[in-house]
Amino acid sequence: DASTVGVLDQALISKNQQSPDTIMWLYAEYLFEKGAYEEISFDFLVTPVFHFDYATWLTGQRLFVEGSKVEWVMPEDGKAEEPSMTSLRAYMIYVMMYANATSLKGQLSSATTDSLAVGDILIDGHAIIVMDVCVNEETGEKRFICAEGNTPATEMYILQNPETESVWLTLEEDGTFVKGDKVYSADAVRRFS
Repeated sequence: DASTVGVLDQALISKNQQSPDTIMWLYAEYLFEKGAYEEISFDFLVTPVFHFDYATWLTGQRLFVEGSKVEWVMPEDGKAEEPSMTSLRAYMIYVMMYANATSLKGQLSSATTDSLAVGDILIDGHAIIVMDVCVNEETGEKRFICAEGNTPATEMYILQNPETESVWLTLEEDGTFVKGDKVYSADAVRRFS
């Protein structure tokens, strides 16, 4: 298994935070810093799919959950609030309770390892995110840096290739990525649109 070489300065906000949660949290923070509050939205793993968006959260509405039924409701004391890291963390607690690798994979666009880019996610139950990519112009060989969170909850950390002791990871000849005993197929790549 790839070992850890560095840790991202990212707060843990839930003791139940898992690998897809750390990626959703990182993406939410990225959009928040851009001021793109209306783009912060994650799907819950319920039928029908529930789109849980931060913009509605800011109106003061909160979730009502009964079995697999999820809907927005306005509490008696509900009121609109300005975007803040405090409100984003409160929102993300619910994301981490009701979204997972399956729901995240479902809301992302498909890609392949041929087009691997920064921000892409290799997701197949477990999720890792691509932090950097480089390509050898002469050979076409692609190398990349990945980060992941884990269970039990850990801060997101940079992976190290145990064979080379480098942060640069490589694909197999068939386009798959192997991390320990986990094999990500060439079509396991997803990206935020």
